[in-house]
Amino acid sequence: MRIWCENDGGIQFRPTLELNIPLDDFNRLFDVEPELQKLIGFVITNPELSKLGRPASEHLSKDVRLAGDIDVDGTPEAVVFVFYDDAENCDGEPQNNLVINLATSERSFWMRCCGP
Repeated sequence: MRIWCENDGGIQFRPTLELNIPLDDFNRLFDVEPELQKLIGFVITNPELSKLGRPASEHLSKDVRLAGDIDVDGTPEAVVFVFYDDAENCDGEPQNNLVINLATSERSFWMRCCGP
C-alpha cells in the first residue's frame, strides 16, 4: 500500500504492484501519453461481462484519451477522460493540471490527485 493522495477528501492509499513485462509479450506497441502522466492503458480484472456496459454519456462527451472495448463490439466499456482543473491543484508531473478519470458503466474513478 502506498499513500496516493492527500487533500480535502482525506488521505487515500493505493495498492501498488510494480512489474516488468517484456515488450515481446504485448500484441501491439503502446503510445505513451505524456499529458496523462505517461499512462499507456488500463486493465479490467475479473470482469463480469454481463454487468459491463457503456459509460454514462456525460463521461463520453468529455475529452476521452483512452477507450477499452473488452468484448470488441465497437462500444467502449471503459474510458479514460480528462478535464482541466480550474483550481490548478493537481499533484505530480506534468504540471498541466489535467484531472484524469477512468469511467465505467457503474462509476468514475480518479486517476490523479487533484483538489485542495
